Amino acid sequence: MKEVEYLIVGQGIAGSVLAYQLEQRKKSFCIIDRGHKNSASYVAAGVINPLVLKRMTLSWRAGEFMAYMHDFYLKLDDYIGIKSYHRTPLNKLIHSKEEIDFWKQRWKIAELDDFADYELKEFELSEFKEKFILGTVKETAWIDLKLLLSEMRTKLKSEGKLVQEDFDHMALENHEYKGIAFDNIVFCEGSACTSNPFFDNLPFDLNRGDLLTIRAPKLELAEIYKKKVFIIPLGNDLFRIGATYQKRHEKEYLPNEKRSELLKNFEDIFNCEYEVVEQESGVRPTVKDRRPLVGRHLLLNNFYLLNGLGSRGCLMSPLLSEELIDHIENGKELSKDVQLDRFS
Repeated sequence: MKEVEYLIVGQGIAGSVLAYQLEQRKKSFCIIDRGHKNSASYVAAGVINPLVLKRMTLSWRAGEFMAYMHDFYLKLDDYIGIKSYHRTPLNKLIHSKEEIDFWKQRWKIAELDDFADYELKEFELSEFKEKFILGTVKETAWIDLKLLLSEMRTKLKSEGKLVQEDFDHMALENHEYKGIAFDNIVFCEGSACTSNPFFDNLPFDLNRGDLLTIRAPKLELAEIYKKKVFIIPLGNDLFRIGATYQKRHEKEYLPNEKRSELLKNFEDIFNCEYEVVEQESGVRPTVKDRRPLVGRHLLLNNFYLLNGLGSRGCLMSPLLSEELIDHIENGKELSKDVQLDRFS
């Protein structure tokens, strides 16, 4: 029988980051994961942004998460032997006096000097359909999640730390799963959480998002731009556009409709030739109070959850995974904002 200190269910961004944190602490672990196809992490845009741009406010605990995650991802890249983390400015495209006034007013009220430039700047690009002013968000980045997760997976499999299969909840006992004995189990299942019988009392909702990758040889952008959607330069004339947002239960999912929506938003900004290379869709879990669900099962003392990170998983998972480990190993209390009993 294989013995580990931690069994991790799921190898999306949360599970991968948690595994790296455990590796740094010399804790033994094994991941059970079925593969990345259609997983939310694998098809996510990977943009790290501390602001809620629509309201020009800081997202929850943004200062703490931003201070922690930059060095973390650089070290994670070194550990895997890749470059997936890209520090890239994010620019909100502004073109009306109302938007200019709103940016400056909110910058002062929300005290955003550490996270955004107060002064707006003009930016001309021949492919723009109209003249825009740029509002720049500081310290932003994007992560090539396909590269990070696939290379992390290869590394873990080669070291015998990942088993590729669907997780069978019914085969799980308190300290054993299919010949693997463990001290603690952490569920980082993403949208599969809705089928987890151990946490079926939690109010997860599922949201679907679509992304497009296009090739536009004449579009010369080196930074991230945002107006309704993100436009992210990937290199080699490739750009990612996203994302749409649809609650999974609201209506039938129509991929062509989402494709048209994304392309319209792109064409409202740019006038250039392009071709669509790929359309991807993923479903991610969210929580009604927009806070993650992190912590121990209310009855099963060695069952833990790290989920519900929504669209800010890349931003939040490094620090939240460290806090979860400190909670398990040292009894350090988790923030009440993330504790599971807030819905009991």
